[in-house]
Amino acid sequence: MAPKIVDREEKKREIVMAAMEVFSEKGVANTKMIDIARAAGIGKGTIYEYFKNKDDIFINLFELHFTEIGNAAAEVMGRYDDPAEILQQFVEITVSFLINEDHNFAEIMLDIWAEGIREHNEEINRVFNLDAVYSQYRDVIIQILQDGVDKGTFCSMDTTFTASLFIGALDGILLQWLMRKDLFDSATLTDNFMKIFINGIKKEVVK
Repeated sequence: MAPKIVDREEKKREIVMAAMEVFSEKGVANTKMIDIARAAGIGKGTIYEYFKNKDDIFINLFELHFTEIGNAAAEVMGRYDDPAEILQQFVEITVSFLINEDHNFAEIMLDIWAEGIREHNEEINRVFNLDAVYSQYRDVIIQILQDGVDKGTFCSMDTTFTASLFIGALDGILLQWLMRKDLFDSATLTDNFMKIFINGIKKEVVK
C-alpha cells in the first residue's frame, strides 16, 4: 500500500485555522503549542514539522488572512463595474474576514500585536508592519475612488486623503465594536458606514 501523500500547504492551513480557534478561546498569551496540536488533531511533535514555534504560527496566520482578503478583493474588483458597489463589497469582505462569530480575527490580531510589544518580539513586530498594511489597503481604496471619479460616479476629490479618512473611520468604528459588541451587529456596521460615506462622495446629478 502506497504511503499517504500529505499536502503540506493544506496541512499548514489546517493548523493555522486550529490555532485561530484556540487563540479566540484562550487568548494568545495563554495558548501553548500543545493546545494548538490538540485542536488540529495532531501530536505535539508533528506540529514542529510545520512550524518552529508559536511566533511562526502568528506570522502564518497574519499572512494567510491578508492574502485571502487580497484575493477576495481582487475577485470582487474584477466582477463589478460600479465603483460604489465595488467599495461596498470591499468593505463587506474586509469586515467579514476581520469579524465573524467563530473567529474574531481583528481581536486576535490586536492580541498578537500587543504580545509582540510586551515581549519586544522583533520578528512579530517586523511582520506586523502597520505602515505596509495601511499602504496596501490605501492603494486599493485610492484605485476604487479614482475609478469612481473618472466614471463620474464620485465627485472630484483628493483620493489619497479620502482613502486615508475612509480607513481611519472604518478602523475607529471597528475598534469601538471590539470594545462594545452590543453597540450594533457587523451587518449594521457595514451598511450604515457605507451609506454615510458613499453619500458624502457621490457626485450630485444635475437635473
